[in-house]
Amino acid sequence: MGQGKFDEAVAAYRQAIGIRPDLAEAHSNLGNALFGQHKLEEAVAAYRQAIRIKPDFAEAHSNLGNALSGQGKLDEAIAACRRAIGIKPDFAKAYSNLGNALSAQGKLDEAVAAYRRAIGIKPDLAEAHSNLGGGLAAQGKLDEAVAAYRRAIGIRPDLAEAHSNLGNALFGQHKLEEAVAAYRQAIGIRPDFAGAHSNLGLVLTRQGKLDEAIAACRRAIENGTNDMVSGPRRLPPTTTIATQRGG
Repeated sequence: MGQGKFDEAVAAYRQAIGIRPDLAEAHSNLGNALFGQHKLEEAVAAYRQAIRIKPDFAEAHSNLGNALSGQGKLDEAIAACRRAIGIKPDFAKAYSNLGNALSAQGKLDEAVAAYRRAIGIKPDLAEAHSNLGGGLAAQGKLDEAVAAYRRAIGIRPDLAEAHSNLGNALFGQHKLEEAVAAYRQAIGIRPDFAGAHSNLGLVLTRQGKLDEAIAACRRAIENGTNDMVSGPRRLPPTTTIATQRGG
């Protein structure tokens, strides 16, 4: 969803709330749209309002966990995801989001277990496969990470984060041409994907293709990042969140 669509969605949900202030689903969906605008404080407030109206609203608890993770409030995020799971034990997206928060805390074994639980419940949840790949890559299990990313892509070929993360893992395996192809695929799906441009620039630098590398780095900066570094490094995976609409 583009920025314009998020703006329209926010306006529509606010209008719905004006008519039905007690409609928990509208507050939760407003939170999703605000999250898409990167307005995390407002998103948190919207999710909390949905939960006040409907305390057993598992989707709102899980989405609150996403927003809290975005604020770096990881303990609170984990608690929110666990509440979602307590209400709805087969909630695959909540397990995936729980894994993201655990991974951000460096609790990789627990994160991987959460991702695997999500996949066990919903084998076609591409985000969980992609996030599992990130956890495995952080554990140094690059072959398993590549396999997880490829499964994610097989389910959702348009999941740009999975292509970019696949590039990271391939780079870690020193498969530079394959890594470049994966980053270019991510960029083809999402041209404003700053992280993919940045990592593409790094790999092109390693290949000695400096003009192309500079161009990729410039595109990364234009799209929101200037954390270019030189030399080999482990590339961080892009976490894929799984929001859930209410109603």
